[in-house]
Amino acid sequence: MPGGSVLTVSEPKTLGGRPHLDNAEFSAVTGTMEDSLLTSYPGASTSFGAFYGAPPKKNMVMAIAVAAPIPDPALELDRNFTNMSLTGLAVDDVAPVGTGSLGGVARCGNSETSGIDLAVCVWSDEGSVGMLVWYHSSATRAKAEFPVLRGQIEKVG
Repeated sequence: MPGGSVLTVSEPKTLGGRPHLDNAEFSAVTGTMEDSLLTSYPGASTSFGAFYGAPPKKNMVMAIAVAAPIPDPALELDRNFTNMSLTGLAVDDVAPVGTGSLGGVARCGNSETSGIDLAVCVWSDEGSVGMLVWYHSSATRAKAEFPVLRGQIEKVG
């Protein structure tokens, strides 16, 4: 981190104005994600996974992130997209996206699961890795919102 800053990730109460979705189905998925992140990244300090939005309105976003030392953010970003592909979630049309004031590297692409279009954006920097998945959306639409949502999750201070 520049200047010895400390980076944290935290689960916001709302994300881009979307309410936190708190039900058993979503909690089971996010609990597994959180545990996996903490064990996958040596030196991880915090992680979270959460769903936000209104599923009946087709306005839902999944967010996962971990604060951990990342020696090579570009390599870590590549690994995340490769791992998604290996687990059966192919992401197409992947392109760089602006990272806002938080820096690092980020890319977004399009995917699909169970007939639902997904926009997938992943970021990596020296102190965190995270992913945002918009349901019923495209990377083109998600790219504009990505830096704002990331800024609600990741803090430097």
